Amino acid sequence: MYPILHFQEHHKARVTSPYGMRPDPFGSGKMVMHYGVDMGGVPRGHLWTSPYAGTVTHVGTHGGRGKVAVVRIEGTRVLQLFQHLDEFRCRLGDEVEQGWPIGTNGSTGDVTGPHLHYELRLDNGTKLGAPCWGDPAEFTLERARKEETMREYIVKNGDTLGTIASGFGISSWQQLVDWNKDRYPDIGTGPNALVRKGWVLRLFDPATEAVGISRAELDALTARVKSLESLWAKIKAL
Repeated sequence: MYPILHFQEHHKARVTSPYGMRPDPFGSGKMVMHYGVDMGGVPRGHLWTSPYAGTVTHVGTHGGRGKVAVVRIEGTRVLQLFQHLDEFRCRLGDEVEQGWPIGTNGSTGDVTGPHLHYELRLDNGTKLGAPCWGDPAEFTLERARKEETMREYIVKNGDTLGTIASGFGISSWQQLVDWNKDRYPDIGTGPNALVRKGWVLRLFDPATEAVGISRAELDALTARVKSLESLWAKIKAL
């Protein structure tokens, strides 16, 4: 089940602001990225429940996000963020089942009215995780579990080289550039460089894939070849 269907069917809530670019709700006149889905149409104090079973990894207050409960979805590295809650109905370490209470509909943080901001992020060891997984309206458990072992990544809105590298435990954004510049010659440089939605980025080094050895082994072999070439050049010069 898509998580949005859970809120629509079990809470009779409606989507009041979808994932994606939108006009700034606070009146700046700019377009801003909305990294989650806002669910409204229910009274303040309504009890929100979890679309999925999992573990409560964090509860706390975070500036504009207000009161946030974080639940890691069982069997995945995806975090559910429930934002702008008035009161928590779960505690750190709780093992929750689908449909168990998380918190009450509220207006903590930066809001224009009481609602739930539901967001999906990847667990990178921080309280709120990073980067954003993508549109909750497209999320399924099957897709998330497949992505756990995937070797390529389809770029979503708002992704940067830095957030992708961080989300998949890649030590440097430069590795993503090196591994994919043959596919996308115009790929940006720098951790904050945007990459185009729909690009399919390798999450592995194709050079090591081709020969079946690790990067360290390949580097050592390359150095050895260069050393032998240098020695052979000296011998030929005698």
